[in-house]
Amino acid sequence: MKVYYVANFYVPFEKAYGIQLAKMCEALIEAGADVVVVAPRRHGGAPLQTPREFYNLRVPLPVRYLPTLPLFNFGRIGFVIASAFFMIVYLKYLWWKRLMGEKFVIHAIDMDQFSFALVPLVGVAFIAELHDAKPRSLSFAFLLSRARHILVVNRLIKEALMKNFSLPSEKITVAPNGIDERMYEELPTKEAARDALGIPRGSKLALYVGRLYDWKGTEILAEAARLTPDVTIGFLGATEEEYEKVTGEHAPRNLRFFGSVSHGEVPKWLAAADLLLVLGTKQNEYSYRYTSPMKLFEYLPLGRPIVAARTPAIESVVSEKEVFFYEPDNVTDLSHVITKALEPHLGVGLPSGKIAEFSWKRRALLLLTSSLNSATIKNRYPTLSKGNL
Repeated sequence: MKVYYVANFYVPFEKAYGIQLAKMCEALIEAGADVVVVAPRRHGGAPLQTPREFYNLRVPLPVRYLPTLPLFNFGRIGFVIASAFFMIVYLKYLWWKRLMGEKFVIHAIDMDQFSFALVPLVGVAFIAELHDAKPRSLSFAFLLSRARHILVVNRLIKEALMKNFSLPSEKITVAPNGIDERMYEELPTKEAARDALGIPRGSKLALYVGRLYDWKGTEILAEAARLTPDVTIGFLGATEEEYEKVTGEHAPRNLRFFGSVSHGEVPKWLAAADLLLVLGTKQNEYSYRYTSPMKLFEYLPLGRPIVAARTPAIESVVSEKEVFFYEPDNVTDLSHVITKALEPHLGVGLPSGKIAEFSWKRRALLLLTSSLNSATIKNRYPTLSKGNL
């Protein structure tokens, strides 16, 4: 089965959605799909690494780079113009493939709110993957009504789409982001990881991994560090200067910044931590209701205590059996829960038998069975059910 995976960003790309695309495509290829990513060509030369090298994939990831305008980094207007150009080019490219007699389906993902709007005009079956709820509009109604199937990352998005667009439940599959079990092969001990990274063995380290986005509520970390002076709160993914510029918060001494590292280096940092943090805020609807944090899934198999914001989005995936919840935007509660979670012999975590339920492999198989109606996959994995993961 040929699948063209349309994505409006440079490939490879270090942010979470680039990793999500790579791991999902890897799982689809290993399940038997013939996947080609359709993406804009990066200006200034070819990528230094192939997607397989960059993301440490088990299989090659074919990418068809299409011409675009060098405007993606020139603010909102530049991004819109470059995206509109990419839309026209991918439409012409896929039209040509169809006219040449090629049989395929399209997987389009909403890295923005408009670049997949022309996909229905190709005239072939397509799957729309949505990472947030969409407002009522003629463009979204046109897109979603013509999709063969819709894949969403949490139950709340499904409910909102059903309400806003009168879509039947069976047309939408809930499939959270996945776990890459290979991340934990040959994982160093906490002591070995700390020695390699220059982190004192005796310190208490609560680690947050992620980009510095205001919708994540990262400004809470500075005050939480002040309220827990005996705990080092680490931020992997930003510098101190970036943090203070974006949040307006001065970083106390026990809030340490480790900068950005490659995706392949992240497991070593996770192994060095005593506790792992997942943030969320009521001040942003996407953060509160619709996100499916990839870092949460990366944390779960490690056996470390996880402190997570009690948002509807996160509660749709995990419970108090797996994480310690704190009240979003309540720094006093966050500091209290961090202290509690660092106490010894508190057994929360993801049972080993549950890890496979959140794997990229299972997510890909669910897509193939419920969205693409792959008879081969259905026969090989008869226990997979349609509608949710």
